[in-house]
Amino acid sequence: MQQKVLEIRERRKKRRYRVQLPVLFRWGKDIMHTEGGFTRDVSLKAFFVTSRVRPPLKTHVQCQILMPASVDIAGNAIEATGRVVRLSTHGEGPGFAVSASFYSYKKPAKMRIQ
Repeated sequence: MQQKVLEIRERRKKRRYRVQLPVLFRWGKDIMHTEGGFTRDVSLKAFFVTSRVRPPLKTHVQCQILMPASVDIAGNAIEATGRVVRLSTHGEGPGFAVSASFYSYKKPAKMRIQ
């Protein structure tokens, strides 16, 4: 019996880095939702968030990726806006992918998880 070899083609244009950082994300117009999760991987154009709460596909989101503090540097946040481009699939764990534009690096704003 012949085995079929499944070829997986990489469609990403930018390299992703596996890094787990806290992320706050918000979306909505009439009702603003604010939730949290952790990055699973990050690239220059996108990132994946592991979270039990997932915004709907194609939703615009505002995000803060929280950078760790060190002995002489206070924690900062990378701010980004983007659109949910993929929801997690079976076996991957709950989460979603965001195609994003990163636009600032500063002290994190006070967002509350509802």
